[in-house]
Amino acid sequence: MKRFILTICVIVITYCLNAQSADLKVQTFVLHNGMKVLLCEDHSKPEIYGGVCVQVGSKNDPADATGMAHYFEHIMFKGTDKIGTLNWEAEKPYLDKISALYDEIQKTTEIARRKELQKEINEVSLEAVQFAIPNEVDVILGKMGGKGINASTSNDHTVYHNMFPSNQLEKWLMVYAERLRNPVFRLFQSELETVYEEYNMYADDPFSVLMEDVTKEVFSGHPYAIPIIGFPEHLKNPQMSKMQTFYKTFYVPRNMTLILVGDFEVDSLKPLLEQTMGKLENGDSKKETVPFPSVSNIKGQKMITTRQTPVKVGAIVYNSVPASDSQAFYLDICSQLFSNNASTGLLDKLMNDNQLYMTGCFNFSLVEAGAFSFIYVPKIIGQSHEKAEKLIFNAIQDLKTGSFSDDLFEAVRTDYLKNAIEELENIPGKFMTILILEMSGKTADDYLKEIELVKNMSKEDMVKIANHFFQHDYLIYRSNMGSKKKNKIEKPEWKPIIAQNTEAKSEFAQMIEEIKLPPTKPQVIDFNKDVTTLPLTSSFNLYASPNPYNDIFSLKITYQYGSICDIDLEYAIQYFNLQGTENKNFEQFQLELQRMGASFDVEVKNNSTIVRITGFEKDLLQILKLCREKLDHPGNDESKLKILIENHQNDLKMMKENSDSWAYALRNYALFGEKSDLINTPALKDIKSYTGRFLLDKFTKALQYEGYVTYVGNVPAQQLQNIFLQNMTFPEKATQGNEELIPLRQYETPVVYVIHNDKFLQNNLYYYSLGNKLDESEKPVCALFNEYFDGGMNGIIFQEIRELRSLGYSASAYYTYDERNRRPGYLIGFLGTQSDKTIDGISAMRELIVKIPRKTEKFKVAQESLLHKNASEYIDFRNIPESVVAWQKIGYTADPRPLFNQRIAAMNFADIMTFYEKNIANHPLIVTVSGDLKRINKKELQPFGKVIEVKWKQIVNE
Repeated sequence: MKRFILTICVIVITYCLNAQSADLKVQTFVLHNGMKVLLCEDHSKPEIYGGVCVQVGSKNDPADATGMAHYFEHIMFKGTDKIGTLNWEAEKPYLDKISALYDEIQKTTEIARRKELQKEINEVSLEAVQFAIPNEVDVILGKMGGKGINASTSNDHTVYHNMFPSNQLEKWLMVYAERLRNPVFRLFQSELETVYEEYNMYADDPFSVLMEDVTKEVFSGHPYAIPIIGFPEHLKNPQMSKMQTFYKTFYVPRNMTLILVGDFEVDSLKPLLEQTMGKLENGDSKKETVPFPSVSNIKGQKMITTRQTPVKVGAIVYNSVPASDSQAFYLDICSQLFSNNASTGLLDKLMNDNQLYMTGCFNFSLVEAGAFSFIYVPKIIGQSHEKAEKLIFNAIQDLKTGSFSDDLFEAVRTDYLKNAIEELENIPGKFMTILILEMSGKTADDYLKEIELVKNMSKEDMVKIANHFFQHDYLIYRSNMGSKKKNKIEKPEWKPIIAQNTEAKSEFAQMIEEIKLPPTKPQVIDFNKDVTTLPLTSSFNLYASPNPYNDIFSLKITYQYGSICDIDLEYAIQYFNLQGTENKNFEQFQLELQRMGASFDVEVKNNSTIVRITGFEKDLLQILKLCREKLDHPGNDESKLKILIENHQNDLKMMKENSDSWAYALRNYALFGEKSDLINTPALKDIKSYTGRFLLDKFTKALQYEGYVTYVGNVPAQQLQNIFLQNMTFPEKATQGNEELIPLRQYETPVVYVIHNDKFLQNNLYYYSLGNKLDESEKPVCALFNEYFDGGMNGIIFQEIRELRSLGYSASAYYTYDERNRRPGYLIGFLGTQSDKTIDGISAMRELIVKIPRKTEKFKVAQESLLHKNASEYIDFRNIPESVVAWQKIGYTADPRPLFNQRIAAMNFADIMTFYEKNIANHPLIVTVSGDLKRINKKELQPFGKVIEVKWKQIVNE
């Protein structure tokens, strides 16, 4: 009977998938210059996700200039001979001289002479900056309403991408074509320092470094073995001339793919593509044809042992295949049989049974080669690498012998099909699907064929694949507790580049601005038409809206009781999530859900406990019945208590070696004092005292509070009302919810909190300034202020801190507030900087916060950018009911966004300055510094406020 139900389930999913897959209609053609184009129409909102994928990655880096592909990605934001310059003819001689000086440095070995050349480069750069318009690429795209303007570099590809309003398509194509035509290497020196800050950031994460080292061993002798960001000795010794050769070789149309997904008409778009992207030239240079060395497959068993992580970590790596190989897809399915989101896999069981602290796997298939990796973290006490590896090898053997249930195979297959449907629900999902296919050398037709393969594959197919790949050739990489030596680099001895021309416009930018376009139609949600509201009980309302894409429903039940009210609740919910029901163990419960393509999880927030359920609507009653069984009658397997204890111990160990954790803990101490979530939380001794009954009672108590239900799907609301009342339990007399927020600390004078850890290359700095509650008229002003001050690459913070002074890779500062005014708003800022730049970083950020630059042209850019973004910003259909609930709690009776945008459009520069003066200026600025304090002079901190040094145990309750 179970098998029959499952078969029907797969048939229905197959039908749904076919309907949804029809939306992934990708038209492919090639422009006259050889550029490949992939177009996918989606008229669900007036937006387009566009990107250019260049077939070049770190594998193409010159052997003596690693990191070039990644660094070139940064340079692509600096403009061209038309973008980012006031006078190219006057600027070019300076840049040519800088290039020649870098060539000379490359030939020079004498240290003193190299320093002289660096100083001379700095002096010429200070002259060249008078002609540069910083970040004009981002300014232009931002004014068009561009969002998520970014790029990424991988081993094989570099991708430039962003979302933008669909009425801006012509402008977007013109800008991208221009930035690809002739990138100019301006602001070269300062950007190099920014890249090194990025290198430091990754170097402070021992697990990232570990995976780099594993990759180095797996792909030994191939460029894949080299870190994408490059080696530090090469980052500090670049050559602009080599980068020019790199550009001419790889950044040619025949080596690029343009991807556009969204609101456009394909047939009318083709002529525009030829007029823009089609004008790019391939030049005289030909794409590199020298073949890469073949990857030396792992042969036999190889073992490497190191000491470089805060806890023991290991990897077992097998040979795999390139991404374009048909077997790579089967290995991806194999990985789901080992580990998946429902925690039903063969490796998941090891964690569910508390046999391993953590384990998982992934198939890492690149263009030239691949590797299948199993990662594990042994239990903190008494478990060796050998014991942990034996458990993983046993799981591998189970897959090879078919010693896993038919139910697991069918559940994984069903889950895969459901995820494939969900990926295509929105424009970003479609873009990423098409991009990944392109990077894997596959097409949309290949994608649909793979879907058919999933429908028709058998358990025996997986067993065959496992026996083919998981044989006797593998690498074991073990890391014991310890730390790897890091290269501590001194800050450069050159003067920071002072911002100039930040409000200037190039002729190209002016030309783009003069193109007049019709406005986009903004989304306006009608509370009565777009969402149906019905009572379930006196304390619970149902908010339902339709799903226009498929028959996958999403249900959320929110109870207004969270961790602020009960510090044990987070662990209570962790314990609940590890349980099955009174009649089903955890694996049985999860597998029964997964067989239907359903999911069920509970999470806790400060003010709420949230139950989330998803699945196919045809199975709604069966899914609700199963979930209610767990909610009303959860299991109480007290062996899971050991998992809570050991996870807590391991988490603490890893936190102590993580620079972000130190910074977060210190920041929260500055904001909330003893009420910080890392202080006001159970200690290990408390967790050891828990009983299962104690935790389940805590969870049950949370379900007695008032709340609301949101549903997205196509079952009629009146029918839903009856279904929920008959199949879910709601409290008859619910307790009134407590939605208070943690109070913020108030300061009379500036304070600098510091905490020392010399293991980190970077010091992480936070900035906090308590402001005021905002009335309704101030909320749009706040949004515009944040766009002006922290609006991406065009914001003041990015330009001043990262772009020109190279003080950090990550920098931000914005004003945040509670929509319901339960506490005052506050400014929060962040800067991750090399430890010996700490004083410079604090000083520069403080200068901007205390005395904000007044740039009227930049204000206009921010205003136009925000208006375009807001006009095309459509709330995703799955989030509409929740948005209405949130608005109603504030007191809105209609969608507030139209009035919000009207107010923004009517503002002037004086409005944001008034906001700044009231809420930020002259308020005490609190700074937190986490990292290596030995590399700074603590006396230099005193001008910024009273210096208070704290210890780890003061800010984390262990």
